[in-house]
Amino acid sequence: MFIATSVLNIPFGLMAIAGNALILCAIFRNISLHQPSYMLLCSLVLSDFCVGFLVQPMYGLWKVFEIRRNFQVYCHLGTIFSALSIALSGVSFLNILLVTLDRFLALFLHLRYNSMVTMHRTRLAIFVIWVVGATNSAIQFIDRKFYFMSSCAIIFLSIPITLVCYYQIFRVIKRLKNQVSVAPQKNTMENNNNNNNNNNNNNNNTMAHYKKSVVSVFYIYGLFFLCYLPYTCTMVYMLVYTRGVRTDMTYHVSGTIVLLNSSLNPIIYCWKIRELRQAVKRIIPVFN
Repeated sequence: MFIATSVLNIPFGLMAIAGNALILCAIFRNISLHQPSYMLLCSLVLSDFCVGFLVQPMYGLWKVFEIRRNFQVYCHLGTIFSALSIALSGVSFLNILLVTLDRFLALFLHLRYNSMVTMHRTRLAIFVIWVVGATNSAIQFIDRKFYFMSSCAIIFLSIPITLVCYYQIFRVIKRLKNQVSVAPQKNTMENNNNNNNNNNNNNNNTMAHYKKSVVSVFYIYGLFFLCYLPYTCTMVYMLVYTRGVRTDMTYHVSGTIVLLNSSLNPIIYCWKIRELRQAVKRIIPVFN
């Protein structure tokens, strides 16, 4: 099983490198995508690229030296692998939280969104989450207990905040949809009916575009949750019960599923985000 997970991480790593490099190139080459929401997505893509470029090859080497019984190199590689994987996992987790908060603010700030959510503030937020991810990773080598506490704090604060944001977003979207469906009936007797219809069409288009962006982020969050759930359950089990051969096998398989998330994300981006899909098509002529 250890050999199988090591071998699987080779193609998964190449997929993560190629797919995320393509997405990064598409974002940076298109000025129209230089917006706070895409900068947050870019940070998530960068963390996925680092997983494919650094973590997955490191995992393969780590397992190779374990099989060859070279425990000195195995321990050094295990330390590096643990530091990188924990740092990048934390960054990815916080990135998804920021992307969700961005969609929440876009709805509730409305006209004030562009003045409040600026590129400067977005870059600062991205810098902070990368520092938090690196710091949390370093803490594990200083105080293991505090590391578990800080990791649990990140997880158990992020998940409720994300779920509340989505609940509020879809609740408001449903209410606005009902208002829009009723509005044309109220406007039929007004003299400026054509102008009102045009405004309603514009509002419908804006809301439809926003709803698509929210659904896209929800798919990203859903994939992230599905990939991390087996690993989280395994870690909880290992903290409560005694480790065994089956537990170790489950741990490595679930860890590979976590790393697989970085390879699948670019597919979700191109599938659900039309602007990004078009930008990728311009880079790869074969898709035009």
